[in-house]
Amino acid sequence: MPAATPSTQKEYWDDWLDPDSPPAQRTYTLPELLADLAQRGVSATENDLEFWQRRGVLPYPRRRRHDGATRALYPVAAAVVIQQLRLLQRQGYSLAQIATRVRRYARSMYERDPADAARLAPVLVGLARERAARTGIPCAFVGVFFEDAEGDQETHAFPVPPTEEEDVPVRLNGNNV
Repeated sequence: MPAATPSTQKEYWDDWLDPDSPPAQRTYTLPELLADLAQRGVSATENDLEFWQRRGVLPYPRRRRHDGATRALYPVAAAVVIQQLRLLQRQGYSLAQIATRVRRYARSMYERDPADAARLAPVLVGLARERAARTGIPCAFVGVFFEDAEGDQETHAFPVPPTEEEDVPVRLNGNNV
C-alpha cells in the first residue's frame, strides 16, 4: 500500500472532530501536549508531529492567541489520537493505513452511546483477525476505550470468535481460553 501523502488542503483538528460539538474548552499548547504524551508513556517530538501533519496522517493545530502570544493549540483529544497512532505503528501498519484509522478513531471519540461501541465490534474483530493473520498471534478480545474532553472514561470489550481456519488455541494472559 502506498505511503500516506500530503493532502491538497490543510486539515485541522476541528475538521476531524465532531463538527456538531462546541469548540474544545480545554486546549494544549505544544509543550503541554508533549508533556501529556510523555506522561502516557508515548514517545513523540515536535518533529514527529510536523512530519505526520505534512504527510496527512494528523491534522494541523489552529493558531490562536494564548497567554499573550499566538500559539498552536491542540484539543485534549489529540493526545489520545497520537497515542493510538503510536500503537498502530508498533503493530506494523503503514502510514497510509494509520492515517485512515486515526481519522476514524478521532471521529469516533465523540460517540459515547454504547450502541456505537457495539457497531464498532465487527470492525474491531476484523482488525484483530488481520493482525492475527499478519503476526500469527490470535486475539481473544478487542476493546473500545472512550475518553471525552472532560476525562470521563468508558470501556467496552468484545470477544473475537475463532474462525474455522484457526486451530491454534487462543491465549489470554498466558492461559488457553
